[in-house]
Amino acid sequence: MSHQTDPALLDALDALTVTAIGCRVVVGLVGLDAGQRADLATSWAWCEPVLERRPRSECDAVAVLRGDGDDDAPAGADSDAHADASALVVADALDQLTETVTTVVTQLAIDQRRDDLLLLHAGGVADPVTGAVVAYVAPSGHGKTTASRALGRTLGYVTDETVAVDDDGLVVRYPKPLSVRGPAAPGASRPKAQVSPDAAGLRRAPDGPLTLARVVLLDRDPAATEVTVGPIGLAEAAARLFPQISYLGARARPLRRLQALLERTGGLLVVRYAEATTLEPAVRELLAVSAPAATPGGEGPGEATFGLDAHRASPGAPGPTHGGGVLVATAVDDWVADAGSVVVLHRDSLRTLSGIGVAVWHAARAGRTLDESVAAVVREHGLPGDGPEAVARARELVLAAVAELVAAGLVRQR
Repeated sequence: MSHQTDPALLDALDALTVTAIGCRVVVGLVGLDAGQRADLATSWAWCEPVLERRPRSECDAVAVLRGDGDDDAPAGADSDAHADASALVVADALDQLTETVTTVVTQLAIDQRRDDLLLLHAGGVADPVTGAVVAYVAPSGHGKTTASRALGRTLGYVTDETVAVDDDGLVVRYPKPLSVRGPAAPGASRPKAQVSPDAAGLRRAPDGPLTLARVVLLDRDPAATEVTVGPIGLAEAAARLFPQISYLGARARPLRRLQALLERTGGLLVVRYAEATTLEPAVRELLAVSAPAATPGGEGPGEATFGLDAHRASPGAPGPTHGGGVLVATAVDDWVADAGSVVVLHRDSLRTLSGIGVAVWHAARAGRTLDESVAAVVREHGLPGDGPEAVARARELVLAAVAELVAAGLVRQR
């Protein structure tokens, strides 16, 4: 690498500054000529791009395009000279560099907004008049950008990557370049082209506030003969959304915030379809319902109370006894109840408890003994059969549930 293109030796860099999820992100550019820098800025045209010289210390990231014969990473890339840049991007080809710049800008913005926004890995479009937004969630490579290209021609393009929403249901727009994968030879891959919304023929979202109206999961099925939309419960919704939310556990009571958002937007829906070009009527129908009024943010729903005496009594249930050791619930990040199940977030792991596991976990939260927990389970679910052996069988089932909860790190015995 020649010293002329080594960012570690430069006091100032050509830089691109863009707005991403409400943050200004500065990327130093090394090895790009004026035309390449202008093309990069054009692809970010809807994110308030500015090309200018910036001190290297003000760059959130530095992107280096290596020239022919530059086989090594920039000198100083791993030295203290780069300590003031939070990310270094080095690429041999321009399309590879522009794709990585998009990824880095998005991640830097997510890092900055992790404490105050719910960050869904989703595309989004808005009603051009009301500003109501449908967020469509999917893993990478499962149709978000394709859906955005199809829907954004008549509805307002919000983003193809990250739908960011606050506790009041307001969406922070991020109309980044669309990351479009072109054709490649079998078994090969190629960088995604970064296509400006203008070049894709998309429509701008309205200038006013954008409000989240619906959250859907994209489920592309080539065999589908029509577009179908159906709801799923909170427990399944949390499990399916969890991998698609950035830094969910970074905020207080994250599951209850998610629960409140889903309740405000009518619950999570699954949209099954064959081709993105068929989605518009279903999305317009979802948007036709008035956007829910934003509600003030707060600490979320109050914690549910639990009392053993409140459980349904079953004939023949043994009364509380003392012994068998005390069960103690481990402190968790958050939990919510849903139709007989409990969803628990603990150390960045999401678990759904059901059946007798719910009663055992609540008993552990109340500091009950093992025998008291057995009695609580029997009162809630009844005995597993008749006769004296049924009581012994109930205890075996509770012991098995306790073992699972202990293995999951949710309960301990003392």
